[in-house]
Order: sequence, then C-alpha cells, then structure tokens
Amino acid sequence: MSVREALMSHLNQTGCSQRAVATSIGISASAISQYLQNKYPGDLEALERKITQYLKLSLQREEYPRLQFSFIETSVVKQVHEIATACHTSNHIGIVTGESGLGKTTAVKRYLELNPDVLVIYGRPSITTKSILKEIALKVNADAQGSVDDVFLRIVRKLKGSGRMLIIDEAEHLTARVLDQLRRLNDSEFAGIGILLVGLPRLLQILCSQRGDHKYLYSRVGWNVAVQALTDSDCQNFVASALPSAKNLWRTYADCARRNARSLRNLLARSLEIATINRAPIDAELIRQTSKILIN
Repeated sequence: MSVREALMSHLNQTGCSQRAVATSIGISASAISQYLQNKYPGDLEALERKITQYLKLSLQREEYPRLQFSFIETSVVKQVHEIATACHTSNHIGIVTGESGLGKTTAVKRYLELNPDVLVIYGRPSITTKSILKEIALKVNADAQGSVDDVFLRIVRKLKGSGRMLIIDEAEHLTARVLDQLRRLNDSEFAGIGILLVGLPRLLQILCSQRGDHKYLYSRVGWNVAVQALTDSDCQNFVASALPSAKNLWRTYADCARRNARSLRNLLARSLEIATINRAPIDAELIRQTSKILIN
C-alpha cells in the first residue's frame, strides 16, 4: 500500500479530517488535499516522510493500552456530598479540607451533575473580588459589568430566595477580602444561599491563624470536615473497576499509591502500560517498580 493509499484508509477508518492531519504534521490543509489528488507541487518525498511518521504514531496510539475509569463513590465522595447537601438544604457555610488527590474535586463535579442548580467556581492565585463576582454573575445570567457593588447586588437579586448553593473549589487561594464578599452571599439580608469551601488543609489553617481577618466568615461556619485517605473498600473498588484482572493485587496498589485516588489511578494506568510494553504479567513486583517512577 502506498503512503497516499494508507493516508486515505486512515481518514476513512478513523473519521479524522484532512485539516487535523495537516495540523498534526505542520502543513496546510490545502497541501494535504493536493497530495491526495496527486497534485502536490512541493517536496513529495519530504511530505511522505511526515505522513508516514504521523500514521505510525497514530497506530501506536490506537494500540496503546488505556484504562477507562468509571465513577467510584468513595468514602471521600460520600463525605463531601454529605456536607454539600447539608449546606445546600440549610443554607449554611461549610468547609471541606483534605490533601491533594483524594478526590475532592471529583466529588464536587459529581455533586454538580446531580444538582445542576449549584454554582461552582474554581479558585486560583490570581482571583480577585471583581473577577470572582463576574464569574458568578455570568453563571446566574446577571450583568457582569460595572463596580463590585453593582455586580454583587445584581447577583443578590438573582439568588435571593433561590435555594441555590455556591461551591468554591481550591478555596485556599482566596484572600480575606474575596472570602468576606462571598460570605455576604450567605447572609439572609442578601442572597441567603449555602456556601461550601473546598480546599487543601491550609485553607482551615489560614482561617484559624487569621481569624481576625476572617471573623465574619469563621463565626458562620456550620460544618467543617477534614477528609482522609481512601479506605480499603475504596481501593478494592477502584482496582476491580479499572483493572479486574489485578483485583487480587488491590492492597499492593493501595499501599504503593498511599491510598490517594489520583496516585492510584496513575499507578493503575502506568502498570498496565509497562506490563503491555514488556509483555509481562502484572504482579506485586511490577506494581512496586512502577510506583518508583511516579511522583506520589
């Protein structure tokens, strides 16, 4: 099969567009079209080398082992959802903290799927009072232009009496000023909505060490939970769901991943790849060796 025939076969079988191929190999879509029509005026040999390499890499990607991770209702997810439900129904302020990779964000995303009326904002170091209010305004279809006070009052008019809830993930990035403005959305004289702050352990440390700056928020916290590592049952379910053939090795996976959900997913995926590449069975030693090349 010629390179041209191989490319045409690839396009037909995968549904990939000529433009996508062109972008991948760094040429124009018109050049690919000309090539397929046998009208390419440039260096044909050089182009076919690029196409051959592209097709080789595409085949390798198709054959590369990939795990499909289904949603697992872990103990962390249950804890986050319990606090979220409490804040949602009672319009309280809650705080959930835990180390990175335990599944807090996964829990937040799942809660949003189940409760589409919830507003979710992701914190970041650069976020300001104005920028976070603009994000919230856009989510509630309010005008996001104008002063901080103007945007805030428009948000209040949209949310007051709505029974909705605001979740801030990675809330440890928020400053005292931003948190205080958000706290006002919880006040009954304003929007009166529930608020859940989710973040790393330092979120609570910041609130406690700077209690003076956060006194209005701190005194209103009705729920505070620190989530822990995955349980044995969580780890068993993870391994059995993603890699059933290795379900009896769940404890090795759990120990090497330190019962961290993100590390466990990475370890499962990488161990399968290494086993496939080396045509070796997945056993305890392979898992331990794989864990050494991962950053936990």
